[in-house]
Amino acid sequence: MDFVVINAGSAAALWAEIGSAEADKRPVVVFNWTPNFAEAVWPGEFVEFPAWEDGCDKDPAVGPNPDALYDCGNPANGYLKKAAWDGMQDKWPTGYCLLEQVNFTNPQIAQMAKLVDTDDLEPRDAAADWLDANSDVWQPWVEACTG
Repeated sequence: MDFVVINAGSAAALWAEIGSAEADKRPVVVFNWTPNFAEAVWPGEFVEFPAWEDGCDKDPAVGPNPDALYDCGNPANGYLKKAAWDGMQDKWPTGYCLLEQVNFTNPQIAQMAKLVDTDDLEPRDAAADWLDANSDVWQPWVEACTG
């Protein structure tokens, strides 16, 4: 890909640039994390870079371009963790069961974040709206734990 890297400087500047590119119908490549509300707001797709190789960030000889650092993708083994107090299962077994059932997809998390970050809802209101619109997602989790 032939492009120039420009550091946006802040999240607000990045979102403004994406919005401007969309309005002008010009392409933009953005380095961002996922899940993120941006994927629920702006259309686009991920660029598949060459697979990460240890040393790609430190040795130009590692990766497809022998003259460049960072010429392969980032490690793709990141994840979000759920965590519970080690006494939760005994004290609140139904709540613990529910926590075990919860499994959000990236698009679901992006939509939830959009409700707060773009639609300016308070987190409690965003949660209520998401729950109202997605009972087909969470109701099986509750049923699995309450019979």
